[in-house]
Amino acid sequence: MPVHVTIRMQPRVYNLRSRRGMMALGRAFFGGKDRFGLRLVHFAVQGNHVHFVVEAQGHGALSRGMQGLNIRIARALNRMMAKSGAVLDDRYHAHILKTPAEAKAALHYLSKNHETHTKEQGADPFCSLSRVERPEWLTVHLWVVDSTVWLLTSARRTQRGTRG
Repeated sequence: MPVHVTIRMQPRVYNLRSRRGMMALGRAFFGGKDRFGLRLVHFAVQGNHVHFVVEAQGHGALSRGMQGLNIRIARALNRMMAKSGAVLDDRYHAHILKTPAEAKAALHYLSKNHETHTKEQGADPFCSLSRVERPEWLTVHLWVVDSTVWLLTSARRTQRGTRG
């Protein structure tokens, strides 16, 4: 099942939309992108929260996979900040994507969410969906897996303007 997931960081956590923040997140994403029945398909990083589109084999896989990914994220960010303690503000918020329209809307939301938070227009280098030239250190294609769920692959194709 495809799911739109949001995790929020505590106020003490540094800005995630930085080179250091993305390097830490990238290591966590890479390590947790396909574990416990959860596959990380897309992400969009904002200053204090992250949106994901994931595929899960069920509710249990979603819970175990997000717990594992959240632990990786917390450890990576604590290591980056040279601190210890809680990093995530609360549990993740998940919305199961049931229709092609919901999947398409979720992908559009991820790709355009930075415009709301940063007031910047155009492609977002901190989003795995953006087709933008990125610095070498920001190789996001290594941090995600290809979708295997028809709902997401068809939504992605129609979002790009192609059909089939």
